[in-house]
Amino acid sequence: MGGYYDFLIGSTLLDSWHHNGCGGVRRDWQDTKILCGLSSGWMLGQVAKNLMGHRFARSYRSITQEKALTLASRSFLSAGFFGKSALAAVSVKGDRVNDQLLRWLLRDTVPALCHYEDRNSAAHGLEERFPFLDYRIAEFMFQLPGLLKTRRGRSKFLLREAMKGILPEDVVERHSKLGLSVPEDKWVRGPLSTFIRDIAASQSFKQRGLWQVSSFTRQS
Repeated sequence: MGGYYDFLIGSTLLDSWHHNGCGGVRRDWQDTKILCGLSSGWMLGQVAKNLMGHRFARSYRSITQEKALTLASRSFLSAGFFGKSALAAVSVKGDRVNDQLLRWLLRDTVPALCHYEDRNSAAHGLEERFPFLDYRIAEFMFQLPGLLKTRRGRSKFLLREAMKGILPEDVVERHSKLGLSVPEDKWVRGPLSTFIRDIAASQSFKQRGLWQVSSFTRQS
């Protein structure tokens, strides 16, 4: 429906340019800064990532902040960057917002979230559901243009409009999104470091061919 607007701003601006030219980009840019407080640098970075193509954009953090690409094997990198994509046949042409949402739905985000939710709820004997994760809703939403999902600094545009008069105004027009940040970096370098080194030294880890094992064990 167009949530996580800070990561959709790049595709939103590019679609706005395509449909409304400089004036549309200017309006989206200004309204986004006012409503969401996103910096110009962040927005430009998201535009650049969107222009890179999704395979390279997915590795942006690895290139700029992490050492994953220096530790991965050449065959693994080649398959990831240049191998055939299962999503190539189902990409949304001419609508960058919907194209990005489709990748999230089928590969990058939703499958992992479903896995976490199923694992955590089962561990505690709970039955949980994703109320909007219904194939009929998903199919309907992908028939709508991205401009009905992100617009003028507003995420979930159509949903917000539909909920006017039903939900309180401060809920409908809330634009802050508070996520849960897990301190994985500190865990990996702290209490989990011995555990990770033991895994990296195991024979099964070496045989997978995903990492340059000598470099991995040396840096971990």
